This record gives sequence, C-alpha cells and structure tokens, in this order.
Amino acid sequence: MLNKSFSQALLGLLLVCLCATAVATPPPARAPELDDLANASYRGLRDAEGAVTLTDGQWQGEPYEKGAATLPSARLVGNLVVQGDLDFDGRTESVNLVNYSSGGTGQFVHLAVSRFAEGGVDNFATVLLGDRVMVRGINIENGSVVVDMIQAGRDDGACCAGDVVTRAWHLQEGKLAEVDMHGETERFSVETIGGVEWVLSRWGHDEPVEDVVRITLSYADGKFSGSTSCNRYFAGVSVGDEIAGSISVGAVGSTRMACADERFAIAESRFLKALEQVGRITFLAGELVLNWGQGSDFGALYFKRNKPDAG
Repeated sequence: MLNKSFSQALLGLLLVCLCATAVATPPPARAPELDDLANASYRGLRDAEGAVTLTDGQWQGEPYEKGAATLPSARLVGNLVVQGDLDFDGRTESVNLVNYSSGGTGQFVHLAVSRFAEGGVDNFATVLLGDRVMVRGINIENGSVVVDMIQAGRDDGACCAGDVVTRAWHLQEGKLAEVDMHGETERFSVETIGGVEWVLSRWGHDEPVEDVVRITLSYADGKFSGSTSCNRYFAGVSVGDEIAGSISVGAVGSTRMACADERFAIAESRFLKALEQVGRITFLAGELVLNWGQGSDFGALYFKRNKPDAG
C-alpha cells in the first residue's frame, strides 16, 4: 500500500514538473506579417543605394538629376507572404517580394527574408529573382525557399518572360544561396494554369470582389469553364502566336438560370464581358491575372487558387 501511494505521489510530482516546464517555455517569436513588411526597410535591392524604407508598401526616391522626371521607386509585390524557420534556430522568418525600379523599363523583383529584431523588422537577406519575372508561388521546404516562377528564356525579350521554372534558395551564413535544381524547363502557355480551380479575388488592382460573389475559372481541353454564382459558363480558348501567355477567347456560352441576388447578376455580366476580351494570362505574386481589352478600354481579372476545406 505504501509503495502504491509513493508511486502515485511520484507520478503527480512528475506531471507538475512537466506542466511547469511547458508553461516556462515561451512560444516562438512571431514573424512579420504583411502590414509589418509593408512598412519595413529593405537592403540589397538592385541599383538602390543603401536601405529603402516602404510606407504602406510604397517608396519613391529623389530624381537622379534636379528637375528630372525619372524617379526611382520600390513597392511590395502583391500580398504573398510565406513563413517558416529557415535556419532551424527556433525563430520564424517571413519571405515576401519587393520590386525596385530605377525609373526605366526594368522592374527588378527581389525575394526578401525578414524577422523581428530588437529594432523592429530586420530584412537580413535579399536576392534578385530577375527583371519582370512572374512568381506563381513560394513554398518553404526543409528550410529552403522554393519559388515557382516564369522568367525570360533564351529567345525572350525582357518584357515577355516565357520559361516556367522552379528555383530554390537556402540561408548560408545569413545570406540566400541558390540551390541547384534539375527540373525540366517548360514554356508558359494557357496549359500552365490547368488542373487548378481559380476563384476571382479582384476586379482590378484595388477593387476586391464582394464576399457574397463567388466566380470560378478552370481550364482544360482548350476551354475555360466555371461558375458565376448563379450560372455555369464555358468558352473556347486558342493560343496566340505572339508572346508567351497570349490567348484568344471565343464567344462565351452559359446556362440561363435567373440570379437570386442582383449583385450576382451584375457580377456575372461584368465578368463574362471581360472574359471575352482576354488576350493574355500572367501571374502576380501567386495570383493568376487575365488581362483583357485594349486601347483605352482595358483591365485585369485577378484569381487565387481555390483551397478546398481540409477534411
């Protein structure tokens, strides 16, 4: 009986010690979020002198010559932020995209790694991805930052990236070092977006889609199809012969169910009218972009990958 009581007491003491240890161990420090990164300083941007400090995701410098119209600028690219422990030290880093322009046609997209330090956000590692590259997605795998992107191929102009590639970097002595990848390079076309359901997120750069509206898009076998919240639609797609990603969309057909909400009807009409004018597909920080129209009547539709609910 004494041995049993002693064992129970010892077990209770062990549980108390374990709980005390768990309470005493602080959780990992949080990593910078989008708002933090939109008001942070960045170092290592191509052609930039010293650090560049963004305010609400933007920065504009002084002209290189007094009175000149050309101004250097920098901005956060999209809303894409991924987080993970890149150096296995128990702290979480954030990875995002920053664009720098010296005022010419070049748009230099950078991969930036930051964490919180005593003085705030510390962008301690930055690497250039390229001029006018398109980022399809970023993942952290085994401590490496893996970027699915589209960059200029051997015969592409700087304006018109066409090689679909996967590149990766890892931290080495506090800097980003590229890892050799041996995957095959593919050419960018409408086939690149197949196998995924996309959900319309923005009508333009600064106009989000209303929460009640859900418009989807998929591509397969030479056709776009999807839902407009109240009808199914479909349209033939042919590949353009100009630059990578150029397409031509045929007449759009759809079912003819009445929309239960006027907002659905307005959104459906707006979307289908724009879809028929789409002439090129691109990517911006993980979002699919359908560029439509020409001349003074043009715009872009932004889509995010549909992520099915877990379970």
